Amino acid sequence: MTLKEIATRAGVSVSTVSRVVNSKNVKAASPEVCDRIWQIVRETGYTPNSSAQRLQKGSADSDPRHRGKIYVVFSRKVDTYIDPFFTDLMHAIEKEAFSRKYPIQTVMSDLEMHSLSSDSIDKHSAAIILGQINETNMAIMKSCFRYLAYIGLNALPESAMIDQILCSGYKAARSAVSYLADLGHRRIFYIGETENEERYQGYMDEMKHRGLCTSPEFVCRSQLSPQGGYDRMAELLKSQLHFTAVF
Repeated sequence: MTLKEIATRAGVSVSTVSRVVNSKNVKAASPEVCDRIWQIVRETGYTPNSSAQRLQKGSADSDPRHRGKIYVVFSRKVDTYIDPFFTDLMHAIEKEAFSRKYPIQTVMSDLEMHSLSSDSIDKHSAAIILGQINETNMAIMKSCFRYLAYIGLNALPESAMIDQILCSGYKAARSAVSYLADLGHRRIFYIGETENEERYQGYMDEMKHRGLCTSPEFVCRSQLSPQGGYDRMAELLKSQLHFTAVF
C-alpha cells in the first residue's frame, strides 16, 4: 500500500494524504477526510517505509513484527456521536503512533470492548481509553491489556492504577463562568452531566465564588451529546425560567 493508493481509495490528492499522516497538525484536512484516511490506514496496516525507519532508529526493534498493536476505546461514545474533543485527540494519537511505526490496530466503543478476549490479543499490545470508563469496563480492559493509558477531562479514581493524561475540565468551566459573570450575567444555567463531572463542579465552585445563586433549577442534567443538549435547551426555553446565560 502506497500514499497514492490510499489517496485513490479516499478520493483525495496524495498531498492531502501526506499532510494528514505526516504533519503534526491534527487539522491538516477536514474531520471527515481525516477519518476516511485514517480508516484506510488502519484497514490496510500501512506504515512508513520500513528501511528508512530502521536506518533512522538504528535498530531492528522498529520492525512492527516484533511489536504489539495499539487499541483505542471511545468510552464516551453515545450512539453514533463522538465528542469532537476526543476525535481531535484520536487524530493526534494516530499521527504519533504512525510516526513511530506503531499503527493503531482497532478503534472501538465501550460496547464493542465486551467482545475482547485476552487470548486473542498479543501480550505486547496496549490500549488507550478516551473518556470516562466505568469499573466493569475497566476490569475488562485490565484483563486484556498489560499496558493501559487513559485520556480525559475527569480523573479516574486512584484505585484504577493506570497512567492518566488529563485536561482540566474543572478549570475550563470556572474560566467560562468567570467570563460570563464579568459580562454581567448573574443567572447562569448549566446544561450537562453532573455525576463525577469536573466541569459541573467547576461551574458550581465559580458560581459560589462569585456569590451567585446555585438553585437546583439552574442545573439541567443532560447526556453529553448534541441531541441531549438540544432537548434540554428546548425544555429550558419552554419552561419560562429566567436566565441570562447558559454554560
